Amino acid sequence: MRKYKAIVFDMDDTLGHFEEIAIFTTGLKKGLGNKVNEEYLFKVFDLFPKFFRPGIIDTLKYIKKQKKKDRLIKVIIYTNNMGPHNWTVFIKRYLERKVGGKIFDHIISGYKPGTKINKRTTHYKTVPDILKCTGLNKQTRFLFVDDQRHPRMMHEKVTYMKIYPYNYGIKFKELVDRYMDSKLINIIPKNERETFKFFILNYLSAGLIGYNYKVSKTEISKKDLEEDIKLRKYVKDFLKNKDTRRKKKTRTNRRKTKKY
Repeated sequence: MRKYKAIVFDMDDTLGHFEEIAIFTTGLKKGLGNKVNEEYLFKVFDLFPKFFRPGIIDTLKYIKKQKKKDRLIKVIIYTNNMGPHNWTVFIKRYLERKVGGKIFDHIISGYKPGTKINKRTTHYKTVPDILKCTGLNKQTRFLFVDDQRHPRMMHEKVTYMKIYPYNYGIKFKELVDRYMDSKLINIIPKNERETFKFFILNYLSAGLIGYNYKVSKTEISKKDLEEDIKLRKYVKDFLKNKDTRRKKKTRTNRRKTKKY
């Protein structure tokens, strides 16, 4: 049986902090309609790189490089985000664009009973659900990276990194000004730009469901930078062991005990 190694990332506050940019891109879609496609939104995200955890792109590039050497390394996004599944897919595709190619093998999005989005059986994050949703076998070892504590992921096959939650925001006026000062505004006729700016500022002040959202943290902290170093060490240590390589079978009479 193949011994896979899977690195499992939570999304929100682990890969990045996406609350403000999610509200903003939804506003763009409402205000500009069909003019806003995926490639355009990628360019919008490029204006705000700090919404992603410091160093995460470099860490993913490192993992991608290791995956080329070892096909038994897998990378998974496992999120409890209850938004549309295509939002998680978009984050995945943007990150893959930044690292220069496919890196994520599976997305496990929020548990939604009665849908066919995934095979999750519970809101809890669990090893059996990862295996069920991905088809990986019970010999798989995991590096689980999440800013929350998930007791059911405490398992002999799991190296658990409880990463410090990444929280970064941009005040909505600054966010809009940066967008309006970019070349991306060229899709809006000049005589309509002030009207659009008025619309988007009002939309952001109301939020997605009519609440007033307040930005709490607008600077990258020393702790955020320390967590980048810590994450990279976890990843390198986890992948350093070469037991995912396919080895010649040797005869043995010893029976291994499974603890699943």
